[in-house]
Amino acid sequence: MHFVDRKAKYPGRWTMMKSDGTSEIITLIRNDEPVVEGTPMNADTLNTLSDVAGADIAKEKAEAAATVASTAKDAAELAANSATASRDAAASSAEEAKKSADKAAAVVSTDPTLTISGAPADAKAVGDRINAIKIETDKTLTVANAAADAAATGVRIKLLEMVHGTDVNGISFVSAFDTLDGVALEGVWNKKASRVEF
Repeated sequence: MHFVDRKAKYPGRWTMMKSDGTSEIITLIRNDEPVVEGTPMNADTLNTLSDVAGADIAKEKAEAAATVASTAKDAAELAANSATASRDAAASSAEEAKKSADKAAAVVSTDPTLTISGAPADAKAVGDRINAIKIETDKTLTVANAAADAAATGVRIKLLEMVHGTDVNGISFVSAFDTLDGVALEGVWNKKASRVEF
């Protein structure tokens, strides 16, 4: 802001209003006989003050900007350090995770051969072995200790039902032997009924 001195056509002229409502134009002349002149209140003084104040404000703004810049620089350095630390920590974590995984794989390895005692069996190897098992059944129903063929057993049961003309489920069968030579029986002897019960 730039200050300008007031310029009057009639310097020092004032209008004095009287109590009766009339007025009179008078000229005031300073006559205080100053001991110290002091700082004059004029445009030059005000402009000087404005320039000084502006310089002070500009200086304060510059200092504030420098502080903000310094703070931003510190924040950027802190962020960079934090990012570096995070990157290093992530790399370290990844490395530790790999070591743990490798260690776990070494400790908990499975046995695909299914021959090592105490070792965990490999699931695929177990499945393959189970799928490879083939149970041979006795279709003639005449081989001792062989697994009876379900289809052949079903045919025999149907024959029994046809001979007896009834459903054989739950029916007891009696076998008569001419001799018991070579026959091994396992069961409970029922003395009262004179029979072996299985």
